[in-house]
Amino acid sequence: MSVAGCLNDNGGSGTPGDGTTSPDGKGPLTRITIEGTALVVELSEEADVDQVNLIQPNGELFGKRDVAAGAQQVSFEIGTAYAPGEYRVLALKGEETVVETTTELRPEIQIQDVGLYRNNPDKPWDEVYGESETDRIKNGEAFVTVENTGSGPEAITELISVHHKAG
Repeated sequence: MSVAGCLNDNGGSGTPGDGTTSPDGKGPLTRITIEGTALVVELSEEADVDQVNLIQPNGELFGKRDVAAGAQQVSFEIGTAYAPGEYRVLALKGEETVVETTTELRPEIQIQDVGLYRNNPDKPWDEVYGESETDRIKNGEAFVTVENTGSGPEAITELISVHHKAG
């Protein structure tokens, strides 16, 4: 299961570190967002840059993307195994940095709902578990609904059941 968050979707009313490079959204970098597990850098029509670099929190280069003439975005597939923290985005023309901005990538997973399948007959459990005469599997399982309210993608690969004794 993958969940993602948006870094900046405020139409360019930027403040430092929120993914925009100028208060009016007219700099070379107009917006930085997360789409699925990719960091997407949107460029203005007037952007005179030929490369965008993404620098990790530890200062190492994450990746570089050439900007084709007329292109208005580049993306970096960051997946879910990235290091959370402050990333630097550099727009370059030749060897010169035209603009640099930072953006925070930090997932924040929150549990929204927990329940037992047997107590939620309105959900399409038969599609997940199939139909059976006893519904043993469905009636013995719990579900968890999670949401990522953070600014970076995350994947949940396993839920571990913990048994507590009543008393």
